[in-house]
Amino acid sequence: MITSHVRLGAYTLISAVNEESQPLDFYRAHATYFGAFQETPTARETFLLAVGDERRFPALAVSITYQGQRAGSAPSALLAAETGTLFVGAGKTLYGFDLNSPRLLWTRTVDSGFGCWSRQGELILMSAVTEVAAWNLQGAPLWTTHLEPSCTYRVDQGMIHLDVINQPSTFSLAHGIA
Repeated sequence: MITSHVRLGAYTLISAVNEESQPLDFYRAHATYFGAFQETPTARETFLLAVGDERRFPALAVSITYQGQRAGSAPSALLAAETGTLFVGAGKTLYGFDLNSPRLLWTRTVDSGFGCWSRQGELILMSAVTEVAAWNLQGAPLWTTHLEPSCTYRVDQGMIHLDVINQPSTFSLAHGIA
């Protein structure tokens, strides 16, 4: 069991991996929105996330049972505090949540496993084994680019620089590949 508590502005996030059921029962009973998601019938890893602010805690709680992918891959969340939008990834599934009126905004899957979230100014980037995608701070999708598994990328001055098997390309972070 791994548990973390993070404070970001007015928000508190509590997360745990493979937690016993007692906190889950508490969050299910007290959260304004509670969601239980199971990626596949054989999924065994569970990510528990509870989020709230100074007015209500937990406002939102989710239990995501997912298929562990590879070493170094772990579920994670990114909060755009100014819009109250929460981005969550676990296994091959991505979730967007609205914390202002706690609810699920969307779900989507990635082919080969979620990697991580990052914030680049007014954009949220998701990196997976075979794709990079961007959303705005309200959780609306902007673009997706499919990659080769050995691809690397970096962001610099509003541009994303890809290197796919020694074939470099550069495009606008705001607009994706045209």
